[in-house]
Amino acid sequence: MGGFFKRASIALLLVAISGAAYEQVRAAQERRRFPQIGRSVDIGGRSLNIYCSGGGSPSVVLISGAGLPGYSWILVQPQVARITRACWFDRAGVGWSDLGPDPPSSFSGASDLHKLLQTAEVRPPYVLVGHSAGGFEARAFYRLHPNEVAGMVLVDASHEDYDARIHVGNAWCPRCPRRPVVFLAGVLGTVGLFRLFESRTELPPKGRSSHEWATIASLQRQFKAVVAGLREDSTVNEEQMRTVGRLQDLPLIVLTGGRTFASSDSSDVQKQQDAQHAWNGLQGNFANLSSRGKHVIVEHSGHMIQYDAPKTIVEAVLDIVAEVRRNGPRAESPAEAK
Repeated sequence: MGGFFKRASIALLLVAISGAAYEQVRAAQERRRFPQIGRSVDIGGRSLNIYCSGGGSPSVVLISGAGLPGYSWILVQPQVARITRACWFDRAGVGWSDLGPDPPSSFSGASDLHKLLQTAEVRPPYVLVGHSAGGFEARAFYRLHPNEVAGMVLVDASHEDYDARIHVGNAWCPRCPRRPVVFLAGVLGTVGLFRLFESRTELPPKGRSSHEWATIASLQRQFKAVVAGLREDSTVNEEQMRTVGRLQDLPLIVLTGGRTFASSDSSDVQKQQDAQHAWNGLQGNFANLSSRGKHVIVEHSGHMIQYDAPKTIVEAVLDIVAEVRRNGPRAESPAEAK
């Protein structure tokens, strides 16, 4: 029996070594095929990747959802950069950015972003554009630095009452401990299992080249990105968002995917319709956070509006930019200064 366990242990060790070598070789191949876009900026012992182009003020900062690389804004950022400076970045652990401390949160992400913008010399005022969970970080950033934010666009942004109001697409076991799962994911990723079972890249959405789409797919299947996603705790972020308060008179446009909950499963039609109705209501609540808020439902788009209807995002961002240029940056109100 002892001999069996010894042979089994040696076999497992050899498999692990082979898997780790496979992961390193494939990762090196993908780094050569998809070289870094942007530049790494040290924010205090670790680096985040940022890419900016264009010139002028205000600076538009595009904040991706959890697990999405900044490069996912490729159909939006170049169009905005024709009018003003526009930047996307990779949040900690995603794309070409280093992993950050565990656990992450909306406020820690906002703090990372502020350090990044300062160090990269991207000057305020900012128009923040937050997609999905990036909307949490945009609102947290405003809470921390309201005098630096001139406007905001929320793109099918996460809402703190999602789990309470909507029962479609909820996180599995939100109260389960995350550290064991994160540890296991790190081990499996190190020995190449995520890469071994990766799915084939789908056809690119309209307006994207195959190489651009392959770049995004490559960045999303990095095991560090999987680990970064597993570190996220939606309940912590939701609790934080309940403390951020209103956006006062901040110029604000809220874009909502009219088909965020669309499904091809005919048995779920009513459930999906109910979820969409509730979602539209929650998104409308965002517009009410500011006395200058506006809500737009993008009828034929799903959650990924930057892929389905990028022109709508560009128009909303440029509307905010034009308003800021007409009226100048907002003055900090007494309520915000407290």
